[in-house]
Amino acid sequence: IKGSGYSFSIQSNSVWTIHSDINDRIWLGYYDQGVDKYDPYHFKFSFLQNDGTNDVNPFPSSVSSIAKDTLGRLWFSCIDKGVYVYNPENKSYTHLNDPNNEIATGLNNLDTPSLFIDSNQNVWVASWYNGIYLLKNGSKRFINISTKTFPKTLISNRIVSFSEDSKGIIWIGTFLGGLLSYDLKTNALKHFNGEAFQNAGLHNGNIRKVVVDKDDNVWLGTRRGIYRYNQKNNSVSAFNDEIKAAS
Repeated sequence: IKGSGYSFSIQSNSVWTIHSDINDRIWLGYYDQGVDKYDPYHFKFSFLQNDGTNDVNPFPSSVSSIAKDTLGRLWFSCIDKGVYVYNPENKSYTHLNDPNNEIATGLNNLDTPSLFIDSNQNVWVASWYNGIYLLKNGSKRFINISTKTFPKTLISNRIVSFSEDSKGIIWIGTFLGGLLSYDLKTNALKHFNGEAFQNAGLHNGNIRKVVVDKDDNVWLGTRRGIYRYNQKNNSVSAFNDEIKAAS
């Protein structure tokens, strides 16, 4: 629970995202309060902020997701501020929406509900208005995937969540656009609007969270409850009655 000015307490009770790194440190992204880092070995929280000599835009207050790449950098998606990259070695911040930044250009949307780094170190950024921004590993420029580039497949530019299966397929949850998958090997974007999804009302649903399990089942968190898509038999199952019974 929040304790004002106390290093053994979180910065805010409004926690939007949590990330655990390989050193067992916990990174917390808050609404309107930035980012905390928790060190379990010293039982202390460290509040991250820009130092006074840094020319980068002030670090955002509302952080929607956190991911770490193999270089040790932390990537933060933010509401109304775009995407920042934090290098813990020199404690520097890079604002990727700045066209003059040295990491990658082409990110021109500030409202970013989430981001995801896949097993091949490609970075996927969800935007609320302009679809998906994809930064392929080794590239210096984001690719925009939107209703303009995939008008027959993508019916909503409001992207919310990402996950990855064992074959490297990226699964994408959208707001009022249902479930999508993207195959990087073929650059094929697929919209799941078949009978199973239509019967469940998910073909144009609000899918706020996507998680793929070890058996490649795709779990969907929606405002109507939890669903599971079984890729092997192309079926959709609802688990809302089970959740009600257990509560």
